Amino acid sequence: MQNKIFSLLHFSFDGQIFCQNFDGVYVKYDGKNAVFGFRTKPQHARCCFLLAMHAKNGPFELTQKPRFDTVGPMLDMSRGKVMNVAAVKEYIDYIAALGMNMLMLYTEDMFEVEGYPKFGYLRGRYSLAELREIDDYGYEMGVELIPCIQTFGHFEQYIKLRDANVPNENANVLLPDKPDTYAFIDAELAAVRKVFRTDRIHLGMDETHGLGLGKYLKEHGYRESGEIYREHLAKVLQISAKYFNKPIIWSDMLFESPDGRQYSEAYPVKQSVIDGTPKDVCLCFWNYYRDYYEWYDKLLTQHDRFPNEISFAGGIWTWDGLAPNLTYTLNTMEPALRACLAHDVKTIIATLWV
Repeated sequence: MQNKIFSLLHFSFDGQIFCQNFDGVYVKYDGKNAVFGFRTKPQHARCCFLLAMHAKNGPFELTQKPRFDTVGPMLDMSRGKVMNVAAVKEYIDYIAALGMNMLMLYTEDMFEVEGYPKFGYLRGRYSLAELREIDDYGYEMGVELIPCIQTFGHFEQYIKLRDANVPNENANVLLPDKPDTYAFIDAELAAVRKVFRTDRIHLGMDETHGLGLGKYLKEHGYRESGEIYREHLAKVLQISAKYFNKPIIWSDMLFESPDGRQYSEAYPVKQSVIDGTPKDVCLCFWNYYRDYYEWYDKLLTQHDRFPNEISFAGGIWTWDGLAPNLTYTLNTMEPALRACLAHDVKTIIATLWV
């Protein structure tokens, strides 16, 4: 671990390093030798990083305590070029050096699924062998690889290929209540189960706009979209339970207001929605836009009404131009993370959309 991180940072160290058990990250440097305190591999990597950053300034002593249990980025592999395996491995080294312990690869149709050759066709999809290699490397570095897929909306790249085996509601959303739809989702989940060690999977389920107003409307007549959504979610979770113990979904569709807005502070979630939502799924609250604490506090208070586990996904503003908008990232995520601490959120995701 030490040689890998030092090499990554172009740092050489001739002294001795003594390691001890510590709840968090501890680094002491006396000008010649160093003491590292840690419990996990990413904490060890963080010790190496801190020594490399500060040793040039002379003796120092640092202690850092993690505030969240799981922290890491989500890389968008579905809307731009796909990072190759070597690049993802190097990225894992960097996030381990920062003390992070999780990585999600957002893959809408960017992975191999047996029986569905059009899935990710000519889009640079990962083979299962490549994903397994990435997962093995993450495990070596103490970084949990969590599959982050879709099981309802965001299928526009696949739907436009007109795969007759997978029915669609509209140009973006799968058609619920069809055996072929759930056979496809089962195949998706079976594929990623072959690859990833983790018990967690992010099932997506966000932004299913137009649900109940397309082919479903013609076949069944009008039904409230939220009812259709929760029925589909229950079926997806039944399938997911065969493969993963800890499912996650984006929570926005549970909070959609009558006028279609997501996470409206003026529209409290209905108790019927809370009662109709399966309890064994983690609800991932995402937002990248508000720059004041009170808004995040109000929305997390609404999330707390659910008996479900709650996680949070913030945004590193990589999609705002040629370079990341770091100022806006800090202005929005600082109050968001303070609210997450106040509401005892344990898992934090930093999304990097393309």
